[in-house]
Amino acid sequence: MPERQFQDGLRVGHGIADGTRRTMPLAGTAYHPFFFWDGRKDSQWSQALGPLENPVEHGADRTMLVQLIAAHYRTDYVAVFGNLPNLGTLPPHAAPAGSAESVAAWETLTAEQQRDINRAFSNIGKAIAAFERTIPLPSTRFDEFAAALVAGDQSTADKLLTEQERNGLKLFLTQGDCVRCHGRTQFSDMQFHNIALPGNSEATDSGRKTAVFALRDDPFNCLGEFSDAKEPRNCLEIKLMRVDMPDQVGAFKSPSLRGVAQRPPYMHNGQFATLHDVLVHYNNAPKAEYGTSKLTNPRKLTDQQLDELEAFLRTLNVTDAAGQ
Repeated sequence: MPERQFQDGLRVGHGIADGTRRTMPLAGTAYHPFFFWDGRKDSQWSQALGPLENPVEHGADRTMLVQLIAAHYRTDYVAVFGNLPNLGTLPPHAAPAGSAESVAAWETLTAEQQRDINRAFSNIGKAIAAFERTIPLPSTRFDEFAAALVAGDQSTADKLLTEQERNGLKLFLTQGDCVRCHGRTQFSDMQFHNIALPGNSEATDSGRKTAVFALRDDPFNCLGEFSDAKEPRNCLEIKLMRVDMPDQVGAFKSPSLRGVAQRPPYMHNGQFATLHDVLVHYNNAPKAEYGTSKLTNPRKLTDQQLDELEAFLRTLNVTDAAGQ
């Protein structure tokens, strides 16, 4: 839903069947170094390929998809990417992972055929990413407030945020310590943190712990042959990525807080129904059920301060800037 920054508002994503994690918003993702809650992809185009072959999302396979493009969008594809591979002898379904039939069919293909299919498949992802790059960061009432301060227009700034909201901003920057993981333009550090979420365990979701290996071995990563990166120095995120960091156990990506009040429920599988529930969790800083939590100390905010912090977060609503 565009009004929800191109996510669905469900506790977990639903395609052919229910997934296990929430759908993340797309606004501003052109600036992200890693994708999905666990960061197992390192580009918009590579991320777009995952749901296409996921058995609970689209449930397709790459050979099928390339054949669909050839049947319905050949002219458009050729205009952008050049000729499609020769599809005349390909099976209807084939992929290196998936059903036993698809995997068996994939193994009958020559290395050249597999490479040609992978190239065309990656181009499908790049076409999707080209659209996603047009979805900008949403402007908010807080942005207007910040711009007024930068311009030295204190009177306008005072009209844009209430006293309660300004108090919440101070808490965001100081006692609440929210800015540590939710700073920068996107209100996210784009990193991965264990925050002691309830019901999280190795059996349910290991988070970043295993995703680093998936990314390292992904043929569609920045260093792979299908990447458009001109040289390895353009892929510093994956080149410098460590796979042995204990703090990545049970860790998930810090989402952007822009429009956060308009996107319940919260966390990677919708553990919290309301924004207030989220703030209470951070305030209490419980021990992690799996791994080591980054929340080492309770924030000790009063009920009034929690209300002020929530009021500030609502200044990041997308609709505020549109006057709705």
